[in-house]
Amino acid sequence: MARKLDVSRETIYAWFVHLEKASMLNFLLVRGKGVSILQKPEKVYLENTNLAFAMKANPDLGSIRETFLLNQLINAKLSVTLPNSGDFYVSGVHIEVGGKSKNAAQVKGESSYLIAADDIEIGFGTKIPLWLFGFLY
Repeated sequence: MARKLDVSRETIYAWFVHLEKASMLNFLLVRGKGVSILQKPEKVYLENTNLAFAMKANPDLGSIRETFLLNQLINAKLSVTLPNSGDFYVSGVHIEVGGKSKNAAQVKGESSYLIAADDIEIGFGTKIPLWLFGFLY
């Protein structure tokens, strides 16, 4: 990105920090790493799903699901990091995000996990409807 824009890496990181402070972006860092202005985030998400729909008529549904969940977790003041398996790691729990047919294949080796599933009304076992996370806000 820095090369394409003909600016330094440090400038890109500074811009990212400004966009995060302006509530335009959320960053996901690897668990156990410190936070620094010069640290490259592992994943960059839009702050909320409305921004995705403002930029593209039909954004990727998987990205929308993950953006929604990350937004809710961060706004609930929870510490969210990128785990080795699953999409998010929060308070000792690995969370995998997906549709109603999503299974635990990506987090099956973890002792504590949840599946945040879209397109379901009622949860069962470790599968929780994604919409319920909206109550964290």
